[in-house]
Amino acid sequence: MKENNSTTAIIGLGKTGTSVAKYLKNKNKEFVAYDTRENLKITNEIEKYIDKKNIYLGKFSHSIIKKHDNFIISPGIKLKKEFINEILKKNKNIKTDIDIFDEESSCKIICITGSNGKTTVTSLLEHILTGMGKKAKAGGNIGLPALELLFKDYEFCILELSSFQLEITKKIRSLSSVITNITPDHLDRHNTFENYARIKHKIFKHSKNIIINREDA
Repeated sequence: MKENNSTTAIIGLGKTGTSVAKYLKNKNKEFVAYDTRENLKITNEIEKYIDKKNIYLGKFSHSIIKKHDNFIISPGIKLKKEFINEILKKNKNIKTDIDIFDEESSCKIICITGSNGKTTVTSLLEHILTGMGKKAKAGGNIGLPALELLFKDYEFCILELSSFQLEITKKIRSLSSVITNITPDHLDRHNTFENYARIKHKIFKHSKNIIINREDA
């Protein structure tokens, strides 16, 4: 049975975590933020959305898990599998900003991932669509957090997604998705090439159209 801990825990307070704080504040949700960096500078941008007293810096302890039912985890945070497994074992909820974007967005979503070339393809698609007179914007791993795309009425949202973002994300529905290529990368985090490739392929699971290179096994 879940505890009644309605305050959401944001794990990681970089660009993504700050965008989550902005989103939750706009929704009038209660939340706190955790970051492993003891010397993290609390910028004016961060303070716009979250009070300093609700920011906790330093090494994560398992006591955090007892305090919250809902966790929103940033892609840059490398969490030990034991920490994630403990959250799941306690029947807590884990989401990413991409999961929230999937739930909230009404635009046509195009998703792009790959070991190389994904930023170029994402930028090119934004350029082509805006050149056609479409209200289109790129975000995600390219620099603008995905949740920032919710604050304007875009027809097309082009998301560059890294393996770090896809790793924990449950679902991202899209009109079209593409994997530019897959070569061994980030194996210090994903352990094996097979696992890294499996994570990349999550982009196809809820996509209406998938684009693949026939010559890429």
